[in-house]
Amino acid sequence: MIKAAVDNFSGKEPSKAKIWKSMQERDITMKIRDLLWKATHGGYWLGNKWNHIPNYKTRATCQCCQMKDSMEHILTDCKAIECKTIWKLVQDLWRTKIDKGYKPTLGLILGAPVIAIRDDDGKILPGATRLYRILMTESAHAIWALRCQRVIEHENDQAKAMTELKVKHYWTTIIQARLDQDRAQTNIHKFGSRAILDDKVLQTWSGTSRDEDNLPPNWV
Repeated sequence: MIKAAVDNFSGKEPSKAKIWKSMQERDITMKIRDLLWKATHGGYWLGNKWNHIPNYKTRATCQCCQMKDSMEHILTDCKAIECKTIWKLVQDLWRTKIDKGYKPTLGLILGAPVIAIRDDDGKILPGATRLYRILMTESAHAIWALRCQRVIEHENDQAKAMTELKVKHYWTTIIQARLDQDRAQTNIHKFGSRAILDDKVLQTWSGTSRDEDNLPPNWV
């Protein structure tokens, strides 16, 4: 599924080895690597796995949509506020970088680390590629985290449900933190060979800030 999704998106099918290796990309945090690895292995307790557990059969069904729960449903199709709000935010931010929309699928999410964004001439765009990798994986993890909070911690209690505004704040805080992390990691005195070049940060985030024209030249 990942190979087909990546091939359809970028015109080049990755090998299985490349898919697994890409999940160890430096741009992907450990918690997200764990999500990608387990989701690709079908390692989460979702859907029919709950049918054999007394008193927990209801967890096999998404309470928002009354459909069988699955990682694909949770991350792409669920009507829950976190899913539709976060992907709308991703689309809006992505269009500031590349004027091209897309519909997130489970294959594209799990294959995000191996996808290369190219221009009309087929040349890889390093900044857009890195931004895509960060946006897709961070957003998927945010949806998963909020879903687990809603279903497991709050047990689908509507009184504790997230609002659209809270979801926006949650996601924006995560993406801002990644930008701040990038800026901090340009400190060569602190990080040495692990430091990120200023140009890499600029390539990744340029065009995404609301007041970018008012930023100082050395904002990185």
